[in-house]
Amino acid sequence: MTFLTRHPLVRVARQALLCATAALLVACGGGRQDSPATEATQSRATVEDGARLNRQELAAAEAQEKRSGSMFAALDAARAKAAANAVPVYRFFNRQTSAHFYTTSTAERDQIVATLPQFQYEGAAFSAIAAAGAGLSPVHRFYNLNTGVHFYTISEQEKAQIQASLPQFRYEGVAYYASKVVATGFIPLYRFYLSAKGFHFYSASQSEAARVRTTMPQYADEGVGYYVPGTPEQVAGVANPILFVTQVPNTADFANRMSSFGNHLARPDHAPRGGDLYIRYPDGTLRNLTREAGYGSDGMQGAAAIAVREPSVHWSGSKALFSMIVGGPSARYQVGTYYWQIYEVSGLGRNETVSIRKIANQPATYNNVSPFYGTDERVLFTSDRPRGGEAHLYPQLDEYESTATVTGLWSLNPTTGDLRLLNQAPSGVFSPTIDSAGRVVFTRWDHLQQDQQADAQRAGEAQYGATTFASEAPGAASLGLTDEVFPEKRQDHTGVFGAVAGYTNNFFTPWQINEDGTDEETLNHVGRHELSFNYLGQSFLDDPALTYFASSAFHANTKNLRGDGGLFHIREEPSRPGHFIATYAREFGSLTTNQLVHFTGGAGANPDAMVVTDLTVPSRNDGSIAGGRFRNPLPLVSGTVLATHTPTEAATPSQMTQFLIKPLVAGTGGLLQAGVSLTGGIRKSISWWDPDTLRSFDGLVWELEAVEVVARLKPATRQAPALAAAERQIFTEEAVDETQLRNWLKANDLAMIITRNQTSRDRADQQQPFNLRVPGGVSTVAPGGGRVYDIAHFQLFQGDQIRGYNHAGRRVLAAPMHDPKVSLPANAGGPLGSVRIAADGSTAAFVPARRALTWQTTDGAGNAVVRERVWITFQPGEVRLCASCHGVNTSNQAGGLAPTNPPEALRTLLRHWKALPK
Repeated sequence: MTFLTRHPLVRVARQALLCATAALLVACGGGRQDSPATEATQSRATVEDGARLNRQELAAAEAQEKRSGSMFAALDAARAKAAANAVPVYRFFNRQTSAHFYTTSTAERDQIVATLPQFQYEGAAFSAIAAAGAGLSPVHRFYNLNTGVHFYTISEQEKAQIQASLPQFRYEGVAYYASKVVATGFIPLYRFYLSAKGFHFYSASQSEAARVRTTMPQYADEGVGYYVPGTPEQVAGVANPILFVTQVPNTADFANRMSSFGNHLARPDHAPRGGDLYIRYPDGTLRNLTREAGYGSDGMQGAAAIAVREPSVHWSGSKALFSMIVGGPSARYQVGTYYWQIYEVSGLGRNETVSIRKIANQPATYNNVSPFYGTDERVLFTSDRPRGGEAHLYPQLDEYESTATVTGLWSLNPTTGDLRLLNQAPSGVFSPTIDSAGRVVFTRWDHLQQDQQADAQRAGEAQYGATTFASEAPGAASLGLTDEVFPEKRQDHTGVFGAVAGYTNNFFTPWQINEDGTDEETLNHVGRHELSFNYLGQSFLDDPALTYFASSAFHANTKNLRGDGGLFHIREEPSRPGHFIATYAREFGSLTTNQLVHFTGGAGANPDAMVVTDLTVPSRNDGSIAGGRFRNPLPLVSGTVLATHTPTEAATPSQMTQFLIKPLVAGTGGLLQAGVSLTGGIRKSISWWDPDTLRSFDGLVWELEAVEVVARLKPATRQAPALAAAERQIFTEEAVDETQLRNWLKANDLAMIITRNQTSRDRADQQQPFNLRVPGGVSTVAPGGGRVYDIAHFQLFQGDQIRGYNHAGRRVLAAPMHDPKVSLPANAGGPLGSVRIAADGSTAAFVPARRALTWQTTDGAGNAVVRERVWITFQPGEVRLCASCHGVNTSNQAGGLAPTNPPEALRTLLRHWKALPK
């Protein structure tokens, strides 16, 4: 049986197209089985070059129309009018060959449905325009005699090339009309080429094109073929533009761009060049903002090469900050010095002109990353600038691998150049942001432990050149490899209280701080007892009252976080203030990917009530995750969550070759899973020197660190709380003016810290001695009894960068507080840098500001009893109160509430201050 193949939009000059049913198998992709390979060998280069010609022609048409001025609006209006009369293009899938057949003929559609069951009807794939018109161009149709598949192009140059060099392509005339440029009422039609079989695939569906790009690498992405009538697909919940960066893949996972720590370094081997800053509009349109502003390039990366990271949007939604490296090696063996610097981008609206400017007065020869706007319009960021700017201390080295790290959070007034260190973080801070309560929330690496490189050197296992310098001063003498004094050793050992467990800590914890650097603490003062409670490690092994276990009765959270990882990329949900989403990841081996979790952490929340729950599927025992891995969650104002996703399940960085931003959609068990790529994937082909090796990449770049471009309510600037009543009582009784004292503290770069009762500890903290007594004074003992420890002194330690190695930089070591500006009341018999604990258990001390501090309580002989497990920084003029040694959440070890006594030690300190020369 034969039938007439009617194509009302096809103008065939010589004859009508007749198809027998058997012949139709050929015409729809059922041709000879040996011909595709032959055709691909002969014509692949020509076909791929045709895609280049098509892209060039579309780009030229776009540029010419933009230059046409007022004519552009008239052409756009004509196209929009024509689009209203569009006709559907129907699509079939040949199950035998995996080729698709497209037709605008309803008669042909119906005949195929009735007679050819191997052709699966897929409905109207897109639309086309039947007649020529202003602003429209003909789409030419060819029939490949070898493959039996049709080919479409709007490019006159590609048409001419095919006719001149590929005789197996029979020209069949004009199929329909479409647009070469972006136009009102039109959407892109994407084209892909399967070289193994020698045919193309076309789709106007962004989500379908995304699936092809991201899951079917055998299809070469040839970009936009042309523009057809249609309405852009909308992604549920994505109603605002999304700003994000791309990164050329680098799967190394130690001190690299995607690592958990040391990710701020700027060499090309740490952060390959070639990324860009993009914005995606709700209709799916993408703009390369850095390219529009004149930054970055394709192909060989050299002096103009860039890398970008971590955009953050202004409260108004009209501009954003981000960090960028400009420059890279332009020749082999060329070693340059590069830095991440902060830039501001504006002109984010669809029809606005983009502008990018470098932020003035930032540290010019250091890496400045993770920038964001303060509520007072200052720029806050992390940097590896030394704490005091001392070049000989650069870079600061972390407490784990002695690897370069950022030194802390910084605050800059770009206009005046006023630069302030908000906290000194010996092992780094990451991904800061301001939440709805005005808190700066970030991840901090709590790694306060002794030097493991020095331990290995002492044991003869390795030679790191570890040595201790006499001070931080330039030219300070080397003292050789001295022992550390705080905290306890990393290996089990014996002390005055018997066997002591070796102490290590490697937890990435959520923290908070005010924008002026005051009130630094873990988020709501949450501890490891509430987050990582399965095994904490007791300090004194011979005390049976101490335990490695944190009782489940003392915390609502049931999801235990591993002690060698933690919470990264923390972001608050705009639709639910006080609710946060984070990546729960390991320290190594996953490019900071894993599952996403939700946790509660509103301002003032009791840590006992803070809960971490699964948002996506948790990892298996081997670290793999069904459905792939996530990082960089972005909760939107709509409640939808976006995240960067890799389909790789295993925790193996070398396999994580694809990272794309995707919306999270409903999965099994009430959890979320990755949806379809938000962008459809962005392809780039580049080469660069590393600097010794020429490297290249051709594929989908990574999409990272998405943010929503939308105006947000700016929270009130958060201030440190006023002095509490109990402390004000002491000030009044001692006739000390609080303002005068604070001004003196600021002038001397000091702060004051107060504890009401060092013997009171949270009920869950049973890993260190908790039955405590001040000789001749207060004691706090748990109902179960047990060994009671006398505490007589409160010893403070400051973080000094005095440990060096056979490579540049210094590590922080804890040294007894010795800052010359600090004057403390006399403490006969006490250890260096200590004050006596008063009979009521209270302590008070002046401490250096803008320097990491930690502390311990000791017995009368100076032996450590209870040690602090984190570093804390204070600001000039800050008066900081901590009621208990470890803040009481609900009750202390004896069932009592947090102490409320006026601290007698404060009285002693104020009397000492009044006697000092002013």
